[in-house]
Order: sequence, then C-alpha cells, then structure tokens
Amino acid sequence: MEDGSMVWNHRPDHHFKGRAKSWNSRRAGTPVSFTVSKNKSGRLYRSIPLNGTRWMYNRILWIYFNGSIPDGMLVDHINGDSMDDRVANYRLATHAQNTHNSKFRSNSSGLPGAYRASNSGRKKWCSSIYINKKRVFLGYFETPEEASKCYMQKVSETRGEFAPQRYSSPALS
Repeated sequence: MEDGSMVWNHRPDHHFKGRAKSWNSRRAGTPVSFTVSKNKSGRLYRSIPLNGTRWMYNRILWIYFNGSIPDGMLVDHINGDSMDDRVANYRLATHAQNTHNSKFRSNSSGLPGAYRASNSGRKKWCSSIYINKKRVFLGYFETPEEASKCYMQKVSETRGEFAPQRYSSPALS
C-alpha cells in the first residue's frame, strides 16, 4: 500500500444488509478500482466511490497511514505528479503552499519567472514573484535566462521545501 496501491479488505456482516457474503467473495483481496479525472486546471487525479461519495485517492491513503487531515490542509504531492500516489510522495500543505509547488506555465520567454518588459525604453526582460499575495518586482535583465535565474533564486529562498522541483529548462542547467 505504501506504493500507492490499495486492495479491498474483508468486511464484516454489520457493514451490509444481507450482502456481506456476496461482496466479500467478489471484492475482498482485489485491487480497489478508481476513476481518473481532470480538475479545473486540467491536472489528473484519482478518486474512489465510497458510500455514495467520491473520495480523493491521496486523502484516503494519507488518513490510513498518518491519521486525520487538519482543517485548512491539503495532501500535496511532493514531486508535483498527481498520479504518483506513493505515501513517501505526500506531505500536508496549505492551499498557498500547494500552489507554490505547481507546474510551470509557459510565458513569452518559455522560462519560469521571465517575461518581456512592457516599457520599451528599459532592458528587454523582467522578473517578479508573488510573496504573501503581493507582487514583488525583481528587476530588469538583458536576457530571459538572467531574469529566470533571479526568479528561481527567489523562489528557493522564499518557498523553501515547497519550491517546485520540476522546473527543467536547458537554459537554466
């Protein structure tokens, strides 16, 4: 189960209204089936129907291994891959921390944190970051690589363990 797989356990008679024997003979010991869906931002996730409600796969595994999830907290996938349901890939995070660990979305430069300056009298590239819901301007740069490098340093400095681990750009290597 620590690898993210789940199987149905044998269930006692009091869980059912006369169907326990039938359910246990068909399901006990078999892999739990799940549905793969997309959320509003297009990310894939797994869910399981239980008692008429759809439950997030990662939440069930977290509760099984670690206990309850405190109010206001989410189960974050450390490596950002929502289909990697190994328990070692989970941690609790606030909504803000979870969004910090989100995937890079392309911009005008194709590099994280670097975008074209709108005022043409200045150098060509800018960088900025949001810290505590406020945009912090990091400066003007000659190249998008310089702007992105500055951004990535600030991300590491301000977001710590929740800084994205998946930024992979040949220009930054």
